[in-house]
Amino acid sequence: MTNRSKVSRCVELLRSEPLMSMNSAIGSSCVEIPIPSRDLGSHFLDTGLMGKAMESIGSFFNGKAKVVFSGSTGSIRCVLTTYVLYSKPFRNTQVIVIPPFHKSIADSIFLMLYNRENVDVKYIKPNNDDYLLDYDILIQPEVSRIKQCITGNNYDNALTIITSPTYGGVYVNNDYVSTIKDLTGSNAFIFIDNAWGLGKPNIEIFDVLVRSSHKVDGGPRPISLIITRNIELWNYVRIAYSMLESTSPLICSLFETERIYRVHKKCNLAEILRELGIELIDSLKDNGIRVLYNIDRPGFAIDPVQVNINVGNKNGYDVYNILLHHGVIPVRVGPRAIEVLITTSLLQRYYNDPQLLDKIGDTIANAIDSAEYRSVEPIFSYNYDAVKDITNIINKHRVKFVDIEDSLNAIAAAPLVPYPPGVPAVIPGAIITKNVLNYIKSIQELGGHVINIINNKIPIYE
Repeated sequence: MTNRSKVSRCVELLRSEPLMSMNSAIGSSCVEIPIPSRDLGSHFLDTGLMGKAMESIGSFFNGKAKVVFSGSTGSIRCVLTTYVLYSKPFRNTQVIVIPPFHKSIADSIFLMLYNRENVDVKYIKPNNDDYLLDYDILIQPEVSRIKQCITGNNYDNALTIITSPTYGGVYVNNDYVSTIKDLTGSNAFIFIDNAWGLGKPNIEIFDVLVRSSHKVDGGPRPISLIITRNIELWNYVRIAYSMLESTSPLICSLFETERIYRVHKKCNLAEILRELGIELIDSLKDNGIRVLYNIDRPGFAIDPVQVNINVGNKNGYDVYNILLHHGVIPVRVGPRAIEVLITTSLLQRYYNDPQLLDKIGDTIANAIDSAEYRSVEPIFSYNYDAVKDITNIINKHRVKFVDIEDSLNAIAAAPLVPYPPGVPAVIPGAIITKNVLNYIKSIQELGGHVINIINNKIPIYE
């Protein structure tokens, strides 16, 4: 069982550590007021309490990082728009996209590359070993395959986008990123999306990191941190933020995130959350449930605060619905797996009830036992042709919605994203094939959701 005195110390801090606005502008409680952003956003980023909060968060990352906070869905768009501004003088560019190819990147990359000269796009296509089928997770490829796609350093600039599963707890480490940086050369711009779990990433080996604190640090939603050590780039991030962040995160979320990072510095909160994750994993294994706890690939690690649970031959969506009725809310669900996140709120409940994780393990096991069997097996190969897809949308502007059956061989006008694994089956500009339609239908048949299919209609280019 997790060390009781350590739990007590962390819970005490979580309950007593004040917001940094205590005894000042908004007193001991925080009223959730969205900040003005389009006209005043960049001004608010570095003044008053907000500026102090971001400076405090930056000090957590070796005291050197500059931080901009963002809504969790807008951070990637903000960073890629920043890249357009920052790299404008460069025309001869290599772009290396390392999957998973998230929806936010699919939304942004075409804007970023539009009307650029001499752009060489390399999308490193996943293979069967990258798709952890039993857990509905697509992970990054091995470095050896990335090396085969890098054609040399004869570019003014190279953008390397390294993403990680939207959830899943599978992360690359410093060695993985350092090796890629060495391969891409001194001109490389390294953009990482959530490629570390709990703890401090090495800010010396990337240009920009987007970190969703609610996934890895026990922070509130909806917050992402845009972290960089480059002052010039940080200024461009603030410009992009003020242009794009029309739905700003709440001021409270920023202050609460800063408070969580203070707790991290005062007690080893990351260690405690990991210990709770391991305790839940052990409870599930005692119930005969398969859990993802190890990955045999150099440069990769599993973070036990994100507990991935295989549901056998049962329907993961049905397991999810059963758990909701019992007060257990998975953060991710797929045909074959669910995921439970270890959070600071769960830590506080555990303090009051040391048997809580065993109870959760029993509840999950019972839900799997009583769930329906899977009627179909959704399997898909993520095989994009980024250059061809970009070409397809350059001169296409008119969009219409058609029934799913009528979309065969049409050009997709938006990414179609079964979740999980949160990776588009189709990206804008791609041809909608029979394989794509069969995959989407099988997800829907099991009760899953496909982003951008509205009332069973798909957006396509005319």
